[in-house]
Amino acid sequence: MSNLILSETTASVSELKKNPMGTVAAGEGFPVAILNRNAPAFYCVPAKAYEALMNRLEDLELNAIADARKGQPIIKLKLDDPSWVSGRCPERMGQTLWQYPCAIQSQTGRAI
Repeated sequence: MSNLILSETTASVSELKKNPMGTVAAGEGFPVAILNRNAPAFYCVPAKAYEALMNRLEDLELNAIADARKGQPIIKLKLDDPSWVSGRCPERMGQTLWQYPCAIQSQTGRAI
């Protein structure tokens, strides 16, 4: 049976147990595939690579939300307007902002 290994560097579970930081360093900042009986068991991902991955995923999620809201009505407001302190959407009286996904435009003209 063949296995897909998504890393250029591999190490065995035994090597990881003997020298964990050396195994991480062998990847030179990239993930290391940890093999158990010559099959990938898990990936050892350095902290910086993991942070970059999480930031990229967050960007993709936020872009998907922005794309889904494209074309919704834009409500202009002043950020110091006291009616927003209560969380009420003045355009949709009785609904809170989290109940109505209205697009909000700041004073700079950018949708937020």
